[in-house]
Amino acid sequence: MDQDLPRATPLGTPTWRDVGHCRDKDPNLFYPLGRGRTALGQAEVAKAYCYGCPSREPCLDFALASNQLLGIWGGTSPEERRLLRGRQRRIKVAS
Repeated sequence: MDQDLPRATPLGTPTWRDVGHCRDKDPNLFYPLGRGRTALGQAEVAKAYCYGCPSREPCLDFALASNQLLGIWGGTSPEERRLLRGRQRRIKVAS
């Protein structure tokens, strides 16, 4: 799916993916396996890269819009994104 997405706008302006702090990191860091102490530690390291990242918000928006079920996106775990999606649904229903 990612290979179908453009890497830059037609004018050559970098996209959020181009300027993300994760861009040059090992992708496996952002996909911890399991729920043990090692995996949780790995997730925290991955999230630390996200905290000061200029792409954090668009990355999270992408993850929520495309229903990313795995990995750290925009500084959130899959569980945190499930909670955010649930809140968004409740807000839409209440509107």
